[in-house]
Amino acid sequence: MTLRATTVALVLALAASQSRESRAAAPEPRAGDVHLERLGRIHVPAEPDSAEAEAARVLQEKLETYYNLELDITEGAPGPDIPAILVGRAAIDAGMIAPTELDAVKHDGYVLRGAGNRLALAGYARQGTVYAAWALLRHLGLRLYPWANGADGGAVEVFEPVAREVVPPFEVSRKPFFEHRDLRTHLDRGRWGGTIREYTLGDPSQAANQDLFGRDGRQRKPAYTKYKFDRGDWTDWFHTAAYLIPRDIYYETDPEYFAIHDGQRIPPSRYARSQICTSHPDVVRISTERLLEWMDIQKDRRFFCVVSADTRMCQCDTCLKADPLPGQCTDRTLTWVNAIARAAKARHPDKVILTGAYIETVKPPLRVKPESNVVLMYCPWF
Repeated sequence: MTLRATTVALVLALAASQSRESRAAAPEPRAGDVHLERLGRIHVPAEPDSAEAEAARVLQEKLETYYNLELDITEGAPGPDIPAILVGRAAIDAGMIAPTELDAVKHDGYVLRGAGNRLALAGYARQGTVYAAWALLRHLGLRLYPWANGADGGAVEVFEPVAREVVPPFEVSRKPFFEHRDLRTHLDRGRWGGTIREYTLGDPSQAANQDLFGRDGRQRKPAYTKYKFDRGDWTDWFHTAAYLIPRDIYYETDPEYFAIHDGQRIPPSRYARSQICTSHPDVVRISTERLLEWMDIQKDRRFFCVVSADTRMCQCDTCLKADPLPGQCTDRTLTWVNAIARAAKARHPDKVILTGAYIETVKPPLRVKPESNVVLMYCPWF
């Protein structure tokens, strides 16, 4: 047996052992019990959002796999006393979950409730509704273990049905401890509460200047730009300097907005390497205006990155004088980030600015402290 197979076997054995140890006697019948075999439908709102639709699909698939339940997904709340699973706003419309309960778990939490042959789940925001679907499945006996090569898209699943397929009345209200939990998100998709980027994270490719930044993939070479690069051209969610000060808009007319390296202004560079001069007052002003516009466009997102390009910082005289020690670039970068963050706080007080403690900004600042809506992501690269 290979090491990988042995590891999977150990995970499954441990999970099965824990399930046997936790198995309890069948509960006594109660008036508010939920009999799973009576659930005929999953109800979403009349116009479900993407998270409500995703949560319903997950529940439909897993409950058919593990309980052999064939549940139709129906738009709109059910009539009184009809057994059903209610997802998102359908649970609120039916009176199973109150908006005040969701306010108590903002921003990424959720509420579950089971009683009287109804199961209800909803999140304060979209990602919370997806988390709630997986939390309900765990309550119904599904155990999930991360595994990069798992048969089910990155997970090992172990299942033990609830006794007699009857669920006693229950209530669950939870929210994550950490505000941002972006780790191998493509394997998570809500199973363990990792950040779901398209619900929470600002994406430049879906914001302003779609002719420049809207694209299908990193390696597509856009025909619209005057600059051509062998490796393609793209901007990501993290290094957003290229979006905040677009090369295609400003380089020819205002080259001073871009960094100096080794005494020379950098030439037009791929977005990922298009470093800016964060000490220039116009750069601060334009960055702020574009970040606010971005937030206006993506009002449903909460986290927005303000991070310099993925290369050396500017070496102009103004930038170098802003460093308390040679090579200590964190203070000047944080000054730029803070100016943007103050304007963002005034217009969008619930939004959070993410920036990077990364390469030349990995050392803690000596003079400047982050604004209250700024979070530094520590990245000890190299």
